[in-house]
Amino acid sequence: MENHPLRNVGFWAHQIMTAFHSEANKALQEFGISISEAIPLKILHYHGSESLVEIAKRLNFSHPSVLRHIDSLEKLGLVVRTPHQEDRRVKIVKLTDKGRKLTPKIMDKLRLIHDTATSGISEQEFNMLLKMLSKIHRNLAGDACLPLEEMEKFQP
Repeated sequence: MENHPLRNVGFWAHQIMTAFHSEANKALQEFGISISEAIPLKILHYHGSESLVEIAKRLNFSHPSVLRHIDSLEKLGLVVRTPHQEDRRVKIVKLTDKGRKLTPKIMDKLRLIHDTATSGISEQEFNMLLKMLSKIHRNLAGDACLPLEEMEKFQP
């Protein structure tokens, strides 16, 4: 394949991520959070309480990065950290009542951006896109990447 930037997966992945983050951050300003803080909220919404380590694993983020986001969310009163019942070194993060009420509104905003991004793409094309992106991710991440079929098990 030609090495021109317009025929480079990394170029387009970066362009899409940058555009998505820009739109998401604009849309989430009214809630006082960024897309980086919205993602852990979404995970907690779907999966209930999680340890910091589990959240980091699900996001493929470093533990310190997740910790910064959780700190911000805790200051906003959207999450709370409690010690694990069996291992006091482990902190469990869960949504507060305020977080449970706000997260669906945040997810609606993100869904609108997703719908805008995928407008004009058929369901069949979208499914093929997901399969191709999953394959690219698996090619790059190897064993650290779950196949798309496995990832779908984590969906609501």
